[in-house]
Amino acid sequence: MRQSEGPSSIEIPVRQTRFVRSFFFAASTLTLIACADESAVPDGDPRKGGERSLRGVAYREDALADAEGRFHWAQAAIDSYRPADQNLYPARIEPLDTGSCFLTKPKEGDVVRHVIVERGVGAAPLYQMSEDDIGARAKRYVDSYVATGGKAKPSVSYDDADVMRLVNVVVTEKSAPVHLVLTSETNVIWNILPANGAKIAAIAVISGDGVGVAHAPEGAVIEALYGEALKRCDVHPARRPRADWSFVQNAKGSGGSYLKEALADNNARASAYASWFSKRFGASAENGAIAHRGLGAVLIGPMPAGEGARAPMATLEGATVLLSRSDHFVLGARRDYQRELRALTEAAAAAGAGGDLKGLLGS
Repeated sequence: MRQSEGPSSIEIPVRQTRFVRSFFFAASTLTLIACADESAVPDGDPRKGGERSLRGVAYREDALADAEGRFHWAQAAIDSYRPADQNLYPARIEPLDTGSCFLTKPKEGDVVRHVIVERGVGAAPLYQMSEDDIGARAKRYVDSYVATGGKAKPSVSYDDADVMRLVNVVVTEKSAPVHLVLTSETNVIWNILPANGAKIAAIAVISGDGVGVAHAPEGAVIEALYGEALKRCDVHPARRPRADWSFVQNAKGSGGSYLKEALADNNARASAYASWFSKRFGASAENGAIAHRGLGAVLIGPMPAGEGARAPMATLEGATVLLSRSDHFVLGARRDYQRELRALTEAAAAAGAGGDLKGLLGS
C-alpha cells in the first residue's frame, strides 16, 4: 500500500487497499469565499432539474424523497445543509466487512425502513476500482497504443463508474427504533443524519458495487452484503421497473422482443430480491420503500415541523467512513483519481507487454 502525504496529513487506518491518496488541509490555510447560503430553503419544485434515463430519474442533489412518494427540499429537513464536496475529507477509513448471509433480523418493536437506489448524486472524494477494471482498461489502452503507433494515452474517463456518490439519510422517526436497510445498485456512501430523539437500531447495506457508511450511530448494528458475498448468498439487488421508465415504455410499445425479455428478466430479479428481503427482514421490500434511480437525500419519518426539529448536518469532513473492501481506492478529488488511474493503467499495460509497450510497435 502506498500513501501520499498531503499538506497536513492525518493517519488513515486502511488495510484493504493498495493505494490511498490523502489531501488534508489545515483550517488555517483555507480562505472562505462569500457565496450563496446553501442551507436556505429554495423555492419551487425539488423534482425539477432531474436527469431522466431509461431506468428512471436521478433527481437533483438537494431533492429529499420520502416513503409516501413526495419530494421536499433537503434544506427544510437538514439544519445547515451542505451538498457533497470533494474537498471535504474523512479522518478515518475503516473496512466494512461482509459476514453471514443471515443478516440480523429486526427486533420486536423495531420498524424496518427500506431505501433502494441505483446511485447517489453528489460525488464524494472516494473512488474504488477492482483489478478486473484495471486489467480491462489496460487492454483497451494497449489496443489504442498499437493502433496509433504509440501516440495514445490511457483513458481516465471512468470516473462515473468509480466514484462513490453520497446519499444523506435523514431519520426523524421517533415512534420506535429504526432498522434501516439501504440498497444500492452502484457505488454509494450512505451519510446517516438522525434528528434529536431518533434511534437507529441497525443498518444493513446491500450493494451491487461498492458501499460505505458515514456517521454510523454509536451502538447500532452495522452489516453489509456486497461483491463476492452477494454471489455466495445468492442475493441480487434490483428495483422493480416502473411505468414511467423509458425502458418500460419502449418494451411495452413497439420495442423488439429483446426489450420485452429484458423487462421480464428485470421483474423476475426484483421479485427474487423482494422475496429474499421479506424472509430476512419480515417486511415488504417494496411497499413503503423509497425507490428511485438517483437520490441525494431520503427522509425516514415525518417532515420536521420547524427549524428546531431538523436533523443536524454532518459532512464527510473529519468523519469515520466504513468502506467496502476493494483492490484499489483513491481518497481525493477527480484530478487525484485520474492521476492514479493513469498510473495503474500504464503499469498494468506495461506488465502485460513484458515491461515495455514500445516492443509492441515492432521495427
